[in-house]
Amino acid sequence: TEDTLGRIESRYRDLQSQRSIILGELKEIRRTIETLEKKIEENKDLGKEFNQIKEDLDNLKLELEALNHSIEILKTVATKIRERFIPYLEQYMSELISFITEGKYKAVRLSKDYNLEVFDSTAGQFISKDIYSGGTVDQFLLAMRLAFILSLIPQTKGIYPKFLFLDEPLASSDNTRRRNIIRLLTNNLRKYFDQIILITHLENIGAPRAKILRIVDGRIIT
Repeated sequence: TEDTLGRIESRYRDLQSQRSIILGELKEIRRTIETLEKKIEENKDLGKEFNQIKEDLDNLKLELEALNHSIEILKTVATKIRERFIPYLEQYMSELISFITEGKYKAVRLSKDYNLEVFDSTAGQFISKDIYSGGTVDQFLLAMRLAFILSLIPQTKGIYPKFLFLDEPLASSDNTRRRNIIRLLTNNLRKYFDQIILITHLENIGAPRAKILRIVDGRIIT
């Protein structure tokens, strides 16, 4: 799940930080050893201190090796989770964006780094999202946000989020796509969420059976 991936990535950053600290300590110890080696020639009593520091160096090397191994394991696990998660995300995104755009964009393709390409029915091929207008890209990203949520909903019966909260998902869309987004929220997604909360500055968005609350000069008007 995304939570598991988040914890793995957090642990990965922690290990990277620990490795940097250890590398700094190793550098400092090497400088100390060089200094002690010179002093040993002058004073044999420093032998015990030298041996202790050398032992500490060996232990730090072992710890660094273990940390490097742990980092590689976490990177592998994170990659596998992403690869397993992406097909579900692509499936939901394809359904959502096709609904919003009335089939103009029928499918999406995501790289391992979540770079997005969209199948343009006019062009007959997958095209990078970067060439599209800001409004269309906003619709792609809305579909991605919703796809993430739907992909992470537990499949166990009776366990699901109780509400969905969206801030300004309509502002950059034309009337047709605004209407499609509203239909998507009020019809298709109602089976997943008991309540859908939508914030917008637009008037007359045409949401059937919706309870409209307006905030005017800081006061809530029903």
